Amino acid sequence: MRKKCFVTLSAVCFSVMMISMTQAGPLFSEDFSTGIDSNVWNLNSTVTPATDQFSTYTDTSDGQVSAVIVGNPRGAMLSLKQGFERGDNLRVTVEFWLDRAQQNAYIGWRSSDTLAYPATLADGGGGNYDSANHIVAGQASGVYYFNDPNSSPSSWYWGAWNELQIEATNAIGNSGIGINDDYQVMFSQAWSPDNSGDIVESKRMKLQIWLGDTAGGTMYYGTADTPNANLTQISGQEVGLPSGMTAPVYIDTRTYAVGTDVSGAFSTVGIKDNLGSSCVVNGYGLPGSGELVHLGFSLGDGTANLHIANIVVENDSNLVPVEMSGFVVD
Repeated sequence: MRKKCFVTLSAVCFSVMMISMTQAGPLFSEDFSTGIDSNVWNLNSTVTPATDQFSTYTDTSDGQVSAVIVGNPRGAMLSLKQGFERGDNLRVTVEFWLDRAQQNAYIGWRSSDTLAYPATLADGGGGNYDSANHIVAGQASGVYYFNDPNSSPSSWYWGAWNELQIEATNAIGNSGIGINDDYQVMFSQAWSPDNSGDIVESKRMKLQIWLGDTAGGTMYYGTADTPNANLTQISGQEVGLPSGMTAPVYIDTRTYAVGTDVSGAFSTVGIKDNLGSSCVVNGYGLPGSGELVHLGFSLGDGTANLHIANIVVENDSNLVPVEMSGFVVD
């Protein structure tokens, strides 16, 4: 005889809360739409008045506003007065381009927002003078392609990753880890064809420079129209990889201890004529140390002007939990 079995389900009531992470606002942002505010920025220059080497420019094609740093005479640097401590993946996103080819630039985190100029800028011997000093992490120098951007990048003077925080005049010399060919080609195209400063968004360059919480850093790159999530991490020069490694070897020093010499760890090639890489991991700006890192943008030798736009400084602490919705299930 089959018995009937009754099962009683008790009603259960519970609520579900949907939580999302949202951006609370950057630590700092700047679009230069109201000009260059001298209360916010230091205008470092050998020229009097210093304002003669700094201005803003509005692209005639799309209205993009940029700060302009005049490259001649040498020595101008635009630096942010506000400083930051490392921690929570501190990073800056910035767009830049030049108004003409054959130029270099120093873009990134520095240990100072001011410059002490040498007695003569001619001592720079190619532009690597005091404006390149105090680099904590970032792009050091740039790309010279000898008027032939279709030539092999292996023959160029390369852009490099640097974090030496050099403070002696001209000491930066031929230092820095040479960055991969794709980066060099993109850099070489980031200039205004008619030398006006006008340039399409797909040719402007975007950098995102990260600092490690305790040391080191890394950098991502792309064109200005590339979403941040799709930027490419820098890697070492393909022609100078460490023995046994195959491309890409991503340049990321955040796991190394302060003072570690990582020369040759990511590429055996550095700036200028394959003279070798040189990079010592930097730990400037640790919380509680009293040290702050600052943003700085400058040029080396040459007559080009550097354009800077759409700066955003942020870290993971910008993300805060926000309730999206709540509902009840009976």
